[in-house]
Amino acid sequence: MMRFFYLVLTVFFLVPTVHANEMIIRDVERLRNSLPAKDPARKELALRLADLYFFAAVDQDKQARLATTGAQVLDQKAARSRQRALNLYRESIRLGLNGETRIKVDFQMARLLDQLGRSSEALPLWRKSYAQKQILNVRREAVLKLAEQAESSNSLAGAEGFYKEALSLCESACNFVRYRLGWVYRNQGQIKLALREIKKALWDKKGQVQEEVLRDYMAFLVQEPGDGSSAVLVVENLMERTGRKGLLENLAYGFYAAGNKTAGTNVLAVVTAHAPNIKNQIRLLEEYYGLRKWDQFRELRERVEPAAISGMDLDSQKNAEKIMRRLAVQLEAEQKQNSSIKAEFLATNSLYLDLFPESEIATKVMRSWLSVEAHQKTKMTKIAAWLSDPRRKFKDAEALELREERARLAQEESDFLVLREEMERLQKMYTSVGKREKAKYLIAQSHYKEGALDKALPLFKELAAFTGSTPSKWSIQAQNLALDIYNQRQDYVTLIVQADTWLGRTWANSTKPTKELMDIHKVREQANFEFATASGITPNALGIFYQYCNAGEFLPKSCVNAKRLAVALKDQAKLMNILRKTNAKEELINEYEISGHYAKSAELLVEKTPLKSNKWSFEQGMKIALLYELAGNFTKRDRWLRPIAKRYHRKAIPEASEQLLYSTLKDARMLKSAALKIKWSKPFKMQLVRYLEESGQSTKQSKKMLLTEKENQGRAWEYYHLRDLFELARQERVMKFYGRGSKRKFQRRLARIRKFDEKANKVLEQLSSESRMQVIALLHHSYNNLGAEVRATPIPDGLEEVAITQIKASLEAMARPFAEKARSYMDLYTTELAKVTDLEKKEVLAAVVTSDVTPKELLTRAVRPEPKKEELKPLAGVFPLLSELHKDPLSRVTVGSLKEFYTKQGRVRLASYYEGRLRLMDGGTK
Repeated sequence: MMRFFYLVLTVFFLVPTVHANEMIIRDVERLRNSLPAKDPARKELALRLADLYFFAAVDQDKQARLATTGAQVLDQKAARSRQRALNLYRESIRLGLNGETRIKVDFQMARLLDQLGRSSEALPLWRKSYAQKQILNVRREAVLKLAEQAESSNSLAGAEGFYKEALSLCESACNFVRYRLGWVYRNQGQIKLALREIKKALWDKKGQVQEEVLRDYMAFLVQEPGDGSSAVLVVENLMERTGRKGLLENLAYGFYAAGNKTAGTNVLAVVTAHAPNIKNQIRLLEEYYGLRKWDQFRELRERVEPAAISGMDLDSQKNAEKIMRRLAVQLEAEQKQNSSIKAEFLATNSLYLDLFPESEIATKVMRSWLSVEAHQKTKMTKIAAWLSDPRRKFKDAEALELREERARLAQEESDFLVLREEMERLQKMYTSVGKREKAKYLIAQSHYKEGALDKALPLFKELAAFTGSTPSKWSIQAQNLALDIYNQRQDYVTLIVQADTWLGRTWANSTKPTKELMDIHKVREQANFEFATASGITPNALGIFYQYCNAGEFLPKSCVNAKRLAVALKDQAKLMNILRKTNAKEELINEYEISGHYAKSAELLVEKTPLKSNKWSFEQGMKIALLYELAGNFTKRDRWLRPIAKRYHRKAIPEASEQLLYSTLKDARMLKSAALKIKWSKPFKMQLVRYLEESGQSTKQSKKMLLTEKENQGRAWEYYHLRDLFELARQERVMKFYGRGSKRKFQRRLARIRKFDEKANKVLEQLSSESRMQVIALLHHSYNNLGAEVRATPIPDGLEEVAITQIKASLEAMARPFAEKARSYMDLYTTELAKVTDLEKKEVLAAVVTSDVTPKELLTRAVRPEPKKEELKPLAGVFPLLSELHKDPLSRVTVGSLKEFYTKQGRVRLASYYEGRLRLMDGGTK
């Protein structure tokens, strides 16, 4: 601990020699011992002897500090001297001491006890020395000692009080007090007060800075929170006053040590700005990275001069290298997650390599740089720079690795000049024959890719002329490219000669190089292939391509050419085989169809959309059914038609599909009563009902549906209505109203004739002419007969003539409306009869109204329509035509004959299919 003043005090204020020797001590001690115990001089000699022991201890301390050996012995000797002086002081006190002498002795005893490590015994003496006011120096020393003891016992408030008291006692040299007070404030956490006090202790009386105070002042400054800007101003002032340029740098690193990285970085930035220093720049780079200050990081990195590293001492260089290595590693890891800092990683890695070209991890850093850099050409340029840098001492393996990487990049970038440059160097570096062959091959290949075939061919031939038992990978590739060059030149003769240099060798009979031999054979056959290509559309060319296609060679070109020629030469058999070979199912489906192999076409379609999958569309299902029908396989056709029809039990048929489904089901004889479940539109529903009635498949449902229609729906509809009307007419006629209950019976007769009349008039206009006239005739007869029966009503016997006359007049009046109704129907009948032009028919119809024909008679004439029976015509005649279609699918004659065949059979739908094909042949649409 620093001490600015402590009393050098003797009891008698004598100044004995500092180097009082043992001889003097013995003489004084001998003199003291010779005196009686009560001799007054003995007390003075005891005090003198105590002082001598005190200074002896001081001298022994100095010797111990300077000694290289025996320091422990001297320390023990000094301790004994202090204990002897303490005992002598105590003895003098027992002999009686007063006044200032006692004050001085108490003070000296306190010092000795403190030096002997007995602070608790010294404390009362310090307090006593502080309490007296006679000797100012003693009081000032005592209060300082009390302050120190309070501070060491962590009683900071007490220490603060004692130091403040000491300030009031000191005269001019108060630096030490302020220095210690500053530490008390610092330990209390009052950093601003601590800085204020310690700053006052900075300078001595001569205006020189106190080193220990300056060091602690700097330590206090970095503990002040903030960004360091205020501390910079203070330290810059100190630098100017002391001329010490390194203080600001010390401040920066002090902030770092205190954990205030922000302030440390800010201060170090100021230092670097004032005096660029590569050590500080590198440290600052790391801090900028840690604080994510990318702009400052980038700007500082660009200012770093790699050449400056040579001016650093070895330890600083090692530390700088560690920092840069950490940065490189951290940036490498982070850029994998954050692509935005890849540029910083690359630049920092480059800086590391420039700063430390001989680093043991330089090659590893280069690999990291190359793995992250995205631009191939940039990588190539960088590798070239590394390799040409004389500072770098690459091992052979490292240089080889870099050159191979540059060559690889050049190959990817098609930079053939660089590729050749590196391969020529690598040829000389390689010890392996295989690698030298690879280098030569890549050189030749680069010429080949540039189109310099004259330069490439000799190198390829050299490699192809291998001397071993089997060719290497590079010999094989060289041979293939040599053959390719001959092929490009269309020099097929030389190509075959070059191929024979391999195929004629012993190893060619081995089974191991099968792939290589196949490649050579393929090239040889290529000449034949090209010959076929040049031959044009000939059967020979088709045969060659067809053979290659079947063998699986020169795919897909061989099959494409074979297919093209098969179409051109109308060789349908080869075309179908090619399509099967190439698994061209879509084309095969089409070819099967156009060539009349309808069942095969359908089967392929079924493979795509099986019936059970229920994933087929209406169009797909109908197409498959049509193909089976064209093939004559009605069983499979019907197997598809049934689920197609069933699908529309739940939903309505699209308008565009309704006619097709109806006509297809009709042709398939599948329009039965179950077809009523299909959700047809009304026109098709009635069409189906009529069909069922006319084909003898009438049901209650179909009959009911038929009779609900007001408009004439054909012969069955008319028959059912006539049958009902004739029955109403019959029921009306048989109802007699004479006798008991005549009035009620008459009313029932009227009701029946009205019902007949009303129902007849609802359908009268929809009936055919003959049927309408029959109904009108019945209506005429019914009303006429009713009127006649009213007139002929029996009159009871015994009535007077007047009464009889009145009754007859009344009956005539009742019959008159019926007669008028009968006449109106006669007039209507006459009008209808006039429209008939067939005289024979007219005569028959005239008899109907003139004769009282009964409904029963008319009903027997109204014969129910016989069901239409559609004749199933044989299909045998279609198969010879299909055989012709197999051979020539585009024959208009065959397609036309098929259309005519189905037209004659009345199969309009199938005939229209072939009509569509004819239109396609003419360039129209189907």
